[in-house]
Amino acid sequence: MPRKTPKSTHKTKVNQSSFKNSQEIAKLLQQGLNLHNSGKINDAKLIYEQILKKQNNHFDALQLLATAYGQQKNPELALRYFDQAIQINRTNPAIFNNKGIVLKELQRFDEAVQSYEAALLINPKYAAAYNNKGNALQALKRFDEALLNYEAALDIKPDYIEAHNNKGNALKELKRFDHALQSYEAALLINQEFAEVHNNKGSVLKDLKKYDEALQSYETALRIKPNYAEAFYNKGIALQALKQLNEALKSYESALSIKPNYAEANNNKGIALQELKRFDEALQSYEAALLINPEFAEVHNNKGSVLEDLKRFDEALQSYEKTLRVKPDFAFLLSKVQHMRMYLCDWGNFNYSLENLKNSLLEEKLVSHPFEVQALLDSPDIQKKSAALFINEKYPIQSGYPINNLRSKHQKIKIGYFSSDFGNHPVCHLLAGVLEEHDRKNFEIIAFSLLNNKPDLWRDRVISGVDQFIDVSNKSDKEVASLAQALELDIAVDLNGHTKNSRPGIFSYRAAPIQTSYIGFLGTMGASYFDYLIADPILIPEDSREFYTEKIVYLPSYQSNDNKFSVSDKNFTRKEFGLPDDAFVFCSFNSNWKITPLVFDSWMRILNQVANSVLWIYVENQNSKENLRKEAQIRGIDPNRLIFAERVLLDEHLARQRLADLFLDTFPYNAGATASSALRVGLPLVSLSGKSFASRYGASLLTALGIPELITSSTEEFESLAIELGLRPELMYSVKEKLTNNLDKYPLFDTIKFTRSIESAFSAMFERLQNQLHPDHIYISD
Repeated sequence: MPRKTPKSTHKTKVNQSSFKNSQEIAKLLQQGLNLHNSGKINDAKLIYEQILKKQNNHFDALQLLATAYGQQKNPELALRYFDQAIQINRTNPAIFNNKGIVLKELQRFDEAVQSYEAALLINPKYAAAYNNKGNALQALKRFDEALLNYEAALDIKPDYIEAHNNKGNALKELKRFDHALQSYEAALLINQEFAEVHNNKGSVLKDLKKYDEALQSYETALRIKPNYAEAFYNKGIALQALKQLNEALKSYESALSIKPNYAEANNNKGIALQELKRFDEALQSYEAALLINPEFAEVHNNKGSVLEDLKRFDEALQSYEKTLRVKPDFAFLLSKVQHMRMYLCDWGNFNYSLENLKNSLLEEKLVSHPFEVQALLDSPDIQKKSAALFINEKYPIQSGYPINNLRSKHQKIKIGYFSSDFGNHPVCHLLAGVLEEHDRKNFEIIAFSLLNNKPDLWRDRVISGVDQFIDVSNKSDKEVASLAQALELDIAVDLNGHTKNSRPGIFSYRAAPIQTSYIGFLGTMGASYFDYLIADPILIPEDSREFYTEKIVYLPSYQSNDNKFSVSDKNFTRKEFGLPDDAFVFCSFNSNWKITPLVFDSWMRILNQVANSVLWIYVENQNSKENLRKEAQIRGIDPNRLIFAERVLLDEHLARQRLADLFLDTFPYNAGATASSALRVGLPLVSLSGKSFASRYGASLLTALGIPELITSSTEEFESLAIELGLRPELMYSVKEKLTNNLDKYPLFDTIKFTRSIESAFSAMFERLQNQLHPDHIYISD
């Protein structure tokens, strides 16, 4: 506003033209202000420019024109006029404050802070400048300093609602969630109808995993401000966490109808669609987000994930690599990139990648998913570190959800099996028979299905084989844990661990007084809330227990198996699968990601020494096939000696394995269900045993089948044994004969004996709890 001219105390001679000009400018300025305040900014600008033609150094016209350009998102011109005004008057704090706002919009945050400080030097009681300075400091991620500025603003103006709100935002970033909620509540005491505060309060409640309360806050925000795109977006996130995926989709679509260029909403819409297994639609959502923001790292990562689900591994790799180019420290992605390369059998820079991964984990960087590192590094120490880093970041223990650690004994011990794999999946293939054979006089068995799998024979067997089958795929982690508590589970068994579709968050809420991990994940969970890990003495020797956060339950043998497994009665011929009739057939039906270049080196050296031999190998994609042929050629082996197996029905796969002579295991991640399916039909396995759980699986199976002579402890020993078996038919025959004879004599395929063993383990865990004893290592004898 123009300042009033002070009255003179004595008469002076007045220049009439100057006076008339001054009056005309004052009149124009007021006219401009009226237009400006009524939202007619372009008209107001014309007036201010008219004033400046009459008086080019008119301070008020300059600063108001600068403000108008700032409001119209033309920051360059706004700054030009602000600087001209400052040259005329350096004692006006508002102009420095307003210039700071424009600088912040330009993301020139350090300069914005300096401008606000200039305003505060002139007026140390300028609450708005403190608040705005806090906003710039937040943008610089200097949250503690931002907090001090909001508090300074509130000291001057206790009812400054924006400062309360912004203080809450800074506290949220500092993960001081309870204090953030207090700030938002203080703002709402001033004005209950402040939609942004309700939205921000919801976001803190979401971070606290209080999703139902968060939803209430978002809905309040939307009642006040129905076209609030950000509140619809946040509401979608909360609904997604509550597994209300279709409702989440509607919320994201509402956000996008208001704000079509909302990249984040497209991204989260894609995540929801992906969870619903609508992969092609998810891909479209990610592509839409990238059209808006091509440098959105999270979207490139999610796009990679859905391409992986679609088994388009080469494209998935490109997306993951793009993610790292945009954001080199993207959490848990370094191992994923290498994992994708393993799927493709693309081993460029393999040694460098492993060394980088190992060093990064030793520095406690968030670079590896616990599952992926198992296939790359035979180091239980590194694997434990990876699991603990992942759990602490993603699934920390949840407080405030108590469960009685002591229960009066039920008539039966209640066991809850939790899995996303109740269907045609290796875990179900191994465990279905055990679920059916449980002693119903002493145990009540409840299956919690984490994924709504399509009905099939395997899922039907689980449903009919347990006392209760509960689909919890549409419930949040907290809801599943609460349900388990309400059912008074005694023992919760996680069959997923850190594998695909796992939900460790359920166990972070204590689904049961005793929580144990089994069969799905070959290593430590790295979480304090898992009490036990089921294993055997081969998998985890006593001197390796320091690498596991759980207490170890030692069964006589580790792997469960199904005594009702069916094998096709088809009499396949080698010719049907492109195998030469007179050759020695080595094979490996492991997933491609288990094949390291060192393993392939060994296989090629074995082929080189066993002249009339071929390698029958499963491939998941054309890229793998081409890369493996190329790698064989590099190692001096005719690529035609690699025979590629395609996917067939499980019972037919079991039958066709009889056409092979010897199964060559992978390292450091051995075959599991794949190995036992080979052994079941009489196909011997040579395995290399290392230090980690996953690298000792083959040794565990061979010990449980009474043929430990097929276990090796070095690459040289592995190759030597395979070559000897390939060159000595009589030795090969005797090994096969022993294997066939042992199938019914040893415990590996004895479903009933295994079931009694794991029941003894459950009883021992339960007994310790009833005796008020902490979990400890448990040994179950034959």
